[in-house]
Amino acid sequence: MYSWLPEWASGHEQATKEQTMNPNSRNYPKGYIWIMQQLNHHGDDCLIWPFCCCTPGYGSFTHEKTHYLAHRFMCEKTHGPAPEGHHAAHSCGNRRCVNPRHLSWKSPSDNQLDRRQHGTAMTKQSKLTKLQAMQIRQLKGIETTPETAAKYGITESNVRHIQDGKTWRDDRKLPPLLTREQVLAIRKIGWSKPAHEISALLGVGSSVVNRVRHGQSYKGVV
Repeated sequence: MYSWLPEWASGHEQATKEQTMNPNSRNYPKGYIWIMQQLNHHGDDCLIWPFCCCTPGYGSFTHEKTHYLAHRFMCEKTHGPAPEGHHAAHSCGNRRCVNPRHLSWKSPSDNQLDRRQHGTAMTKQSKLTKLQAMQIRQLKGIETTPETAAKYGITESNVRHIQDGKTWRDDRKLPPLLTREQVLAIRKIGWSKPAHEISALLGVGSSVVNRVRHGQSYKGVV
């Protein structure tokens, strides 16, 4: 069975007062401490992950060179280990939400049905885009191969080929993806500066800047 909780987190059902007050206590990452503080959250609104996100828009954190998805981590802490092959599904459709009341374990087919209802599903397609190939490669080790395959509407073997570098090698020529802080900065600047000035500062193309300003990319960054 796929196990999401790391060894360093097992046996800690509640954060101690020391851990809660000091993010550096026992070298726990801030994301872990924050989740432990929210285990008893009972609000109905989305509980938005306040730290960095991986490319598809899910909250994530790293501990000892291992990457974790925040919503899946929260789901396992509050609802128990995932049944084999199940996804941590959002009832709200918000990928950055980690409200335990909005999370539940669902089969890949049920989770994909939820995505269609929320308008976040990846439809079957004959060819991936370069950006999607990059996203798939970055998800290696963060989620299981079946989860990634279901999310992008491709076979598990295609996922493995992309993540092993056997296919879509040319997408490595793409410029680095923008961070959340860079996206928010571009939005704040808006149209007050030419795209080429902003792109020169960030090391990306002007088209990347304009797509952010037009709301055509990074829509999940809030």
